[in-house]
Amino acid sequence: MEPAFYRGDVLFVWNRADVFEVGEIAVCWFKGRPLPMVHRIVQRMPDVHMETWKAAGGNESIAPSVPAIPQYQYLTKGDNNDRDDVPLYPPGQLYVKRSEIIGTIKGYVPYAGWVTILLSEHPWLKTAVFGAVGSFSLLRRRPKTTQKISG
Repeated sequence: MEPAFYRGDVLFVWNRADVFEVGEIAVCWFKGRPLPMVHRIVQRMPDVHMETWKAAGGNESIAPSVPAIPQYQYLTKGDNNDRDDVPLYPPGQLYVKRSEIIGTIKGYVPYAGWVTILLSEHPWLKTAVFGAVGSFSLLRRRPKTTQKISG
């Protein structure tokens, strides 16, 4: 999510909140997608299905699977984008569900992920690095130690 984060930054994700606030940066992962999306929450809407259920007189004793915590759907937008992320959501979906949010970003370390990226994108580099480390550890000379015996 440039300009806040760049490829190769390590992100610290927090997933303890039941409800997220507008302005927080969410990590969303949609089923069937290879990578998560990291974008800012720009709008929070009550879950229409939950509101409809409540309006129809639903309660916890009838549907214990429905949590007492307020349910929301979220609209996200990348900081560098002109419009919201609806075209990036699965077809027919207008908001991100809580179940699709892995968590929110609480911190990051710039560039710390580049080692992993380079090693996974260039297998020959992984072989070269591990081969060099292995060779170094096998071929290095150990200093002779002398022990003084006092008596």
